[in-house]
Amino acid sequence: MSSSTSVVLSGSVSQSTALSESTSTSATKSTSDSTSTSTASSLVKSTSESDSNVLSESTSNSATKSASDSQSLVDQSVSNSISTSTANSLTQSTSESASAVVSQSTSLSVVQSASLIQSASVSTAKSASTSASVVFSTSTSVSGQMSATNSTSDSQSTVGSQSISLIISTSHSQSNTLSQSISTSTTASQSASESEKNKIKQQDIFSIVNPTWVTDAGISKGQDHDRQDLGIILGKGNSIRIRQVDPNFKNKLTLRLLGDDSGVEQQASIGSDWVTITANDNFVPFIETPLGGNGAKIEYEIVSPSNQKPLPIYQHGQDSAAFFQTWQQNQAEYGLIKSKSFQMMVPMVNYDLLKKSAGFDSLDSLIDYYEGIFTKYNEIAGFDNSSAVNRNSQNRYFIKADASGVGFAYYGPRWTAQHAKFIDMYLHGPAEKTWAGDVAHWGTLHEIAHGYQTGFDDQGMYTREVSNNLFCVQYEYDKYGKKADQVGWLFDFGNRDRVEAEMDAKWLNTSHLYDPMDYRQKLILLTMLRQKAGNGAHTKLYQGYRELAAQPGFDPQHYPLPDLLNQYYSDYSQQDFTPVLENWGLKLNADQADRNRAQGYHPVAHLIDVVPAASLKAARELLDPNILINSNFELVQNKDIQTLGLHGNLTVNLVGNQLTELQGQELVLKDGDQVVASQTITGNQVTFSQVPNGVYAVSLVGDKTDHIFTTQKYVVIKEANNSFNLNFQVQSRSQLLNQMIDFRGYADRTAATLTTDLSTGVAHFNVVNDKPHEYIDGDYIKITVKDAQGQVIYQTTLKGQSATVGDNVFRINPGDTIEIYHRETPKRLQSSDDIIIKSGRTNVLVVTRYGLENKALSTTAKSILLQKIETLGNQLEADASHGNLTGSDRVKNLKLAIQELDAESQKTMMTKFGNLFQ
Repeated sequence: MSSSTSVVLSGSVSQSTALSESTSTSATKSTSDSTSTSTASSLVKSTSESDSNVLSESTSNSATKSASDSQSLVDQSVSNSISTSTANSLTQSTSESASAVVSQSTSLSVVQSASLIQSASVSTAKSASTSASVVFSTSTSVSGQMSATNSTSDSQSTVGSQSISLIISTSHSQSNTLSQSISTSTTASQSASESEKNKIKQQDIFSIVNPTWVTDAGISKGQDHDRQDLGIILGKGNSIRIRQVDPNFKNKLTLRLLGDDSGVEQQASIGSDWVTITANDNFVPFIETPLGGNGAKIEYEIVSPSNQKPLPIYQHGQDSAAFFQTWQQNQAEYGLIKSKSFQMMVPMVNYDLLKKSAGFDSLDSLIDYYEGIFTKYNEIAGFDNSSAVNRNSQNRYFIKADASGVGFAYYGPRWTAQHAKFIDMYLHGPAEKTWAGDVAHWGTLHEIAHGYQTGFDDQGMYTREVSNNLFCVQYEYDKYGKKADQVGWLFDFGNRDRVEAEMDAKWLNTSHLYDPMDYRQKLILLTMLRQKAGNGAHTKLYQGYRELAAQPGFDPQHYPLPDLLNQYYSDYSQQDFTPVLENWGLKLNADQADRNRAQGYHPVAHLIDVVPAASLKAARELLDPNILINSNFELVQNKDIQTLGLHGNLTVNLVGNQLTELQGQELVLKDGDQVVASQTITGNQVTFSQVPNGVYAVSLVGDKTDHIFTTQKYVVIKEANNSFNLNFQVQSRSQLLNQMIDFRGYADRTAATLTTDLSTGVAHFNVVNDKPHEYIDGDYIKITVKDAQGQVIYQTTLKGQSATVGDNVFRINPGDTIEIYHRETPKRLQSSDDIIIKSGRTNVLVVTRYGLENKALSTTAKSILLQKIETLGNQLEADASHGNLTGSDRVKNLKLAIQELDAESQKTMMTKFGNLFQ
């Protein structure tokens, strides 16, 4: 008997996103591997006890396993021949053959002897004490040549205290059995190497395309959930010996032994050398599906298989009664449901719930329910195969139980799971009329959707436990319509009045800010935003972000979510979402807001922000019938509430140091490209009477406004009398001269920023993290500013584990130098204009009239400014072809930037872009 070293490895607990509010959390994965499986088996069952009779049964059946789309076929045939000798022995001869396997199918074959024939000898004998013993042995003929003709040989099997390989013996006494067979027989004196060949099985492991276009955008979508089962349950204390044998597969495989507790589950890395792992519980062995390249092939054997059971597997359209019967008869610890987009490992404790679920009338309806979720989510995320970055990934989600999980349920990098030894949540359907059923339904939607979150989450606004719920909300309202108010989480399963009352109060008490809102309230705000833009706007956002992420040097921090929402929602719907997002207290890129106004997009606002409390009921009665999801936070254009006949007066207070500059200029209120009201400025206050309720863009127009900039761009008319402070400043230099350097720390989080404002002659060093890098002690970031004479103007040092948060302002002038030190410059020092040398830790920048310049680089500040002028000028020309740029801040900044140049360069740029200033 050959021996092999046994290694016991403990599994690792996957990190995850936990369900944080109500019963929310999600997960999922997709791949097309729909394999029809029927069992090909031969069972010899023998029961022996002292003073008992011997029962021997033999059954034989053959089956065919086929993969979806006829991609693979595996046929297994079992032939049995039984002869009875005077010793009451049974001999079983088995031959197996396997056809070729194509991609995305699982093929199982037995490594056989040279003649591809195996024989098994089963013998039964009574001892003097009337006890019986059964021996099932598989081996190869000594000569290496098997004959189909009748042959007789001796076979002796000794049953000891240790069971090995595929020899199974049940007896209270040791017995020696001599059997004869008309087929073939083998002897116990064969070499270990010949015996091993008959125990080893092979299985093809298909690979799938590595979905880099998905993961580059920060979308996990169950990428590492996909795995392929071996069709068995490995009993506690039993071992599997395994290796990878395809010479064309160069990477390592991962074997996982999975159950209902990640804290005790096991894994091993599989290469070309044999690896043995012993199960410390009853586990299902899986091979992680390799990404990219060729598929693999494994060889494996089960050592001491006394507790080995077949894994019950069900796929759509198969015989569910046979599935449950197989599961029950074998008392299997787990069953596996396999589909195109997911796999679900169901613990035995959920056997009855799965068989008689109130939410699903069949296993097929459960599978259809989940496939419907994935189909909708793929639609929302824009995986429509319209381009290379919009292809759907092939992997499947994996759903399981995890007693060592987090939260109520969670989505993790390796699976999505309920934090328990059962998966009740995933087996309840939306049709159930119980609170638990509804919550379970939402939890399933929530966890699966976590896998669809992308790199823009938490960039510029919190969305970690919110944006995934946008998928859930759209699924529910698309499927159930307004009934989703009652069965969905958005309004707490029918408690709309309470939810809205609490939200209205918080909105008014927190100055209309997004951040103080709880998860549900944030979700309502984002839902209303998307509803007004149209669901297609969110899909375009996802598709556009994947396009951005596919570009070389892509950095998620350069694309904050508020800017992306404003861009994609506004452009898709041709409405201006700037006033809403600014009202939420979010920081926006001024260029997109300026572009929205130039395009004539109509601004939108929350209903509660433009209609007084006394008129909200009438407004809801007017609007709700035509809007699917109703709330006081519905977004409206001014025209949507026009029939209510609401008007208000407006007083604008002009706030600035050079008020005389404004005299004689026009203050204009616009709704899109329509001028609603206009007044000439004659003092420090402007009054408008009886303006229809709504939100308006406010701008200065006149021949003296080219260098006057306002900080507020929108005004809201809600009450009978409204007041508004309009802050303005006279600006002599272009904002194109301004630059930003981003000092990042641990986990690439921004620790501080350095920004210049040459129009006012100051710089800001804004420290936002009190621990720039919690694992690095000592100096981490240093700033030293010197004037032209070498005198220190400003100096500060941030330690890795301690820094003082705050905005530090200091003056700068041409000729000053700014010396910057960053401990991790190559990875974590970024600049808006690529003026940082990554090779060292220290950079010295010089302040020039054109901006900051690194003398160690060949690019000059002037060349950088010229490129900015070219880029902005081209953008403005494109916008001018279908928009009105009058009063545009971008046009003003372009003109001021050109005026910074020398005479020759000014002439060149005015020739090219002068028409924009007419």
